[in-house]
Amino acid sequence: DIFLTETARFAHVVLPASAWAEKNGTFVNSDRRVLRVRKAVDCPGQAREDWRIIHELAARMGKPMPNYRDEAEIFDELARVTPIMAGISHARLEHHGIQWPCPTPDHPGTPTLYLDKFNTPSGKAKLFPVEHVDQTERVTTEYPFILNSGRILYHYHTGTMSRRNKALTNFTNNPYVIMHPNDASKLGIKHGEKVRITSVRGTLETQVRIADEVLEGELFMPWHYTEAQVNRLTRDELDPYSRIAPFKISAVRVEPAS
Repeated sequence: DIFLTETARFAHVVLPASAWAEKNGTFVNSDRRVLRVRKAVDCPGQAREDWRIIHELAARMGKPMPNYRDEAEIFDELARVTPIMAGISHARLEHHGIQWPCPTPDHPGTPTLYLDKFNTPSGKAKLFPVEHVDQTERVTTEYPFILNSGRILYHYHTGTMSRRNKALTNFTNNPYVIMHPNDASKLGIKHGEKVRITSVRGTLETQVRIADEVLEGELFMPWHYTEAQVNRLTRDELDPYSRIAPFKISAVRVEPAS
């Protein structure tokens, strides 16, 4: 890790990784584009590039890896064993990214993956019907609100990096829950007040923001803040196919914090 996060504090050993601007290499983004990244600053202290950490770990575990000279040599090995990237190299990425599949050095890359047909024997897509399955958790008189949790624009996951950035924390740096004005009026809750949110799994306190960004009967709470750990309220069951927890639908009640 690049910081001693709350998770890292549980570890026996923390390997001092490098941030993205402290190393050379490549990124592959969501549109299959392979891009060069170039080091802007040196690694601080004992931090080092990821490949150097893995290289030394392998040696200490008795399975030494080849003595790579640099990141370009590592990418060349990746291209040799990955047919969809076989034609890509650091040299080709010097001035612009290339989208895989790129099978040969003279191939321009593939901006659009499927034009005339899909990559199936028939060339056609396969459609599978899916039956709707009702959620196991519903509102009740005791827990009358549906709580949705998720991201906001200014922070990322648990905020271990984004909450160290003043430009981002200037927008927002405190936990909150969004409630519809009509719901707040019925409960006698005012904007900015502290509220207690309770589900069958736990309780937390946070600040309320009153806005019509949510519907009546619904709440939204970001999960970036350790001061109000919203996932203590959400369900721990997993979808049988995606293995994702149902963070979006949790029945809760809201009351003014004493």
